[in-house]
Amino acid sequence: MSARLKEKYVKDVVPALQKEFGYKSIMAVPKIEKVVVNMGLGEATSNAKLVDTGADEIARITGQKPVTRRAKKSIAAFKVRKGMAIATMVTLRGERMWEFLDRLMNIALPRVENRRGSTQAPPVHRDAVPTELIMATTAKIAKELKTPKFKVRLRNRCKLCGRPRAYMRKFALCRLCFRKLALEGDVTGVTKSSW
Repeated sequence: MSARLKEKYVKDVVPALQKEFGYKSIMAVPKIEKVVVNMGLGEATSNAKLVDTGADEIARITGQKPVTRRAKKSIAAFKVRKGMAIATMVTLRGERMWEFLDRLMNIALPRVENRRGSTQAPPVHRDAVPTELIMATTAKIAKELKTPKFKVRLRNRCKLCGRPRAYMRKFALCRLCFRKLALEGDVTGVTKSSW
């Protein structure tokens, strides 16, 4: 039994694309070949157990055992040595890929609190922020609301844009968002001199 999303793609999307772009062959229609899910483990340089927890998380999300990626060369500034485990990744193809995409689009993304990325139109000009980056930002914000397993991963983020830098605890905003809201008059009692 094939995945729902694959059936929808074959029955609805392929004929629509053929009609819209004038593809004569089904083989000319664009298709999804693979989905790569990866997780960088920067803290793993100091704590080797994080590699196992990261691999376990990805295995539970994707249903497939991940590969541990190792550093190709040493970088002293990041305290990374050649051969150190620094990330985990999974490449999904075929039925598992379609099942994962179906769960991602129908279960995971609708539960992200701020869904601007999934409903926003694609960028018009070259310098616009791509939709995927906005979705990643909102996913970061939703992820930060949960308490992490390790204190090292705890970080204050702006509740509007997700920036971790220039964070103001009193307002739970970054400096840029605070300034924008103050100029619009949304933050009462704030004058320009108090920035």
